[in-house]
Amino acid sequence: MAGTTPPKAAPKASSEPWQIWLVRLAGILVLVGVFPLALGLASGPKVVWGFVVSALPLGIAVAGYYAWRRACPLAFFATLGQRFKVQRKRKVNEWFAAHGLEVQLALLAAGMIWRHLGANGTPWALAGLFAVVILAAATVGFFFTGKTWCNHLCPVGVIEKIYQEPSLLLSREGNSQCATCTACKKNCPDIDLEQAYWKESDSSARRRVYYLWPGLVLAFYSYFYLADGSWSQYLSGAWSRDPHLVSRMLAPGFFFASAIPRLAAVPLTFLAFGLASLLLFSLLEKGLLARHPEEGAGTLIRHRCLALAGFTGFVLFYGFAGQSLLAAFPAWIRQALTLGIAMVATVLLLARWTRNEASFVQEKFAKGLLKRWEWEDAPPSNRLSDIYLLHQERVQQREARLKAYKATVRDLLAEGVLNRGNLLMLQTLRAQLGVTEKDHEKLLSELSLEEKQLFEPDFQGSREKQLQLDQYRRELEALLLGGQRPDAAALQSLQQVHRIRPEEHARILDDLRGEQGPLVARLQDLVRLTVELQRGDLAAERLAAGRAFTQASEEAHRRLAFFRHVVQWRQRQHVDRILHLLAIGLQEPQIQDMRLLLEASGGLARTYEYLGALTDCGAMGAVLAPLTAQSVAAEEVGSSLRQAALDESRFVRAASLSLLAYLRDEASDKTLRGALMDPEPLVRETAQGLLGVPKGLDQALAELVEEEEQWLLRAALQSLPKSTTGPRSGTGAFRLEGAGPPSSRRTAQGDSPLGTLEKLMFLHGVSIFAQLEPDDLEVLASTATLRVLAPDDVLCHQGDQSDDVFVLLQGRVRAWILDQDGRPRSLGDSREGACIGEMAVLDPAPRAATVSALTEGLALVVQGRSFMGMLHEHPAIAEGVLRVLTQRLRGMIQATS
Repeated sequence: MAGTTPPKAAPKASSEPWQIWLVRLAGILVLVGVFPLALGLASGPKVVWGFVVSALPLGIAVAGYYAWRRACPLAFFATLGQRFKVQRKRKVNEWFAAHGLEVQLALLAAGMIWRHLGANGTPWALAGLFAVVILAAATVGFFFTGKTWCNHLCPVGVIEKIYQEPSLLLSREGNSQCATCTACKKNCPDIDLEQAYWKESDSSARRRVYYLWPGLVLAFYSYFYLADGSWSQYLSGAWSRDPHLVSRMLAPGFFFASAIPRLAAVPLTFLAFGLASLLLFSLLEKGLLARHPEEGAGTLIRHRCLALAGFTGFVLFYGFAGQSLLAAFPAWIRQALTLGIAMVATVLLLARWTRNEASFVQEKFAKGLLKRWEWEDAPPSNRLSDIYLLHQERVQQREARLKAYKATVRDLLAEGVLNRGNLLMLQTLRAQLGVTEKDHEKLLSELSLEEKQLFEPDFQGSREKQLQLDQYRRELEALLLGGQRPDAAALQSLQQVHRIRPEEHARILDDLRGEQGPLVARLQDLVRLTVELQRGDLAAERLAAGRAFTQASEEAHRRLAFFRHVVQWRQRQHVDRILHLLAIGLQEPQIQDMRLLLEASGGLARTYEYLGALTDCGAMGAVLAPLTAQSVAAEEVGSSLRQAALDESRFVRAASLSLLAYLRDEASDKTLRGALMDPEPLVRETAQGLLGVPKGLDQALAELVEEEEQWLLRAALQSLPKSTTGPRSGTGAFRLEGAGPPSSRRTAQGDSPLGTLEKLMFLHGVSIFAQLEPDDLEVLASTATLRVLAPDDVLCHQGDQSDDVFVLLQGRVRAWILDQDGRPRSLGDSREGACIGEMAVLDPAPRAATVSALTEGLALVVQGRSFMGMLHEHPAIAEGVLRVLTQRLRGMIQATS
């Protein structure tokens, strides 16, 4: 929306550090190594369960949620679909999205039950468990978008959240979001773990999962005792060396109830302990809520019950995990490890216990203020709690305080951190900033008018949604600024990929084409470039109208004609892009009228007048006013041509240099020398030829440009002696009598008689090629070879089977045939600019006549295959060939009569 600043999206996930890649690689090797370890070693299951799996929760807690999510080996297999570019865009349904944590816990519990039934000691059951998990991760990654596996299905995902939410043990900076967010989960924890937690802290599904977890942990380890009546099998590690565990599923499941098989006893144990844990923590929550009925206490109580459940599960797990493996270590190692785990658990509990939603919101608000910190002489404190006081002390004007407050509230509303109902949490912050209740309500009223969608009842603000909108805005901008107008299907496909509603698309489009939008900025830039080229064209026209120009060489006329040709070609490109941008804001009939006018106009003047008249079509039309008739004074010719020499097109730059060579002033000389550093070979070659650079230095400069040694190149140019510039084709402004064409100078130096630009100019001078665009002329010139003609040299013989086409650059030739008596009979002479031999391309018959040179001259030899390709691609050439053939036929008829 014009005039507003869109909320800043979460920072994009930067390139991962080498440590993350190293840990991920190690994790993948460990995960894949489970198979040979389990199947090949007798102690393999003991190592897997006692070391690898036991260390996992501690590693997650210490490394942090974001670091683990980036390094997780299962996540690697889940992203194979993204890596191979075959991932579908399908998302889970609403029920699955709401109960994803419960699904993850159910899958984890199923895996724990399977451990007791077979995977604890049976090698193939252990390997099969890991194989199924890996295959499931890869399959989900192929059929569902984003991190669907990690957020909704991964059994490890629930452990990540229980032991990490909402407060990380280490730094809270950074995240683990995808490079391109597809909104696979609402309140995505990879974007902001704590925000996702507080948004879902009141979820009954989340509480059930947290409260069940301690019971499931205790059930897993308690079953070792319930099955045998003692802890000896567990502590000795014998449970991990039972390869026939699967075959005993129907064996007695309890030592006190032998009639119940293990197949039923294991699930019953988990069910009983899980329900007991759920009941215990639910009663604890209910009792605390009854004791603290005050408003706002419910969220904090539930949060602390969740933190206590996670702490209990962590302590219970490490009270049993790895004991059979640690028994082989010295006592001091076991004690040190126990102390370290207890410290980690305590720190995690304290960090979570003291955390609340209000402190999170205030911290987010403080970070928002840091982004807008204006006082360079008073850097903010390292403690976020001090930022409010520092900001209050340094704010000098009330408007500045209100502006920062308003912008931050807008960002938090758009990100979904706040909504209108819980803005009361900012009361303390408003008091510290000096924002009164009246000012607060006034700002909310302004926001409700400026950002109506933030206050709509169905608005669900979230950072992932803002990421979607920002990414859609960037891709839509790139699409609209492309070379062609996007069709409705492309726009609809883009909206479907990003899940953008029509009203959101309309709002973003209005912002893009507003007065300060990128489309208007691009339109202004195109108009500026078109006006500069128009002035260059007018400068060439004034140059051609000079009194001395009528005495100029034919080469000068070719230069002027080619310059005006490429400038008008470039202008047509700009105007076409202008029409493309205007099409975004105008109706299709108007655009079609302008395109027809552009195509029908011999020049661009009428098109400019039409575009300049569109000043009533809003911000995008108002910038077209400069496209009106202009004039160029005599003293502005040089500056206009030098400006054209800065164009992005290499053809315009090279053609501009060819005219600047006639203006022997210091500025033009500087432009010519600067062109020796141009990245385009065509421009460098043109500048070198005009300056008369010796062959050795020419090659050295080209090598320096390719190696991008610009500092050495500048030194070479500074040391270039004045004598190397040689005579140019002009001695002053508008005096074109000059010293002759550059071809003669370069022939004397031993180089090729013609440069690339001169080939293009000669080809453009031939009538049948006059309408070709510079790119096509370049293709034609690249296949042409130069032939030097002496008197009586034969270009082609009567009866030859060749199909080459000759473009006569200099000199005069004669076509003749032998009559029935063997005497030569002339068919006519051709002069410079003639095209000879095109009939052999149209008809593969032998040559109808012999063509020989009457004087010295030059000719370009174009391969027949290339010429035929041009005929197919460009009807204008075919029309020109037909016109030439018609003229010859008329001449022969007249001669015969």
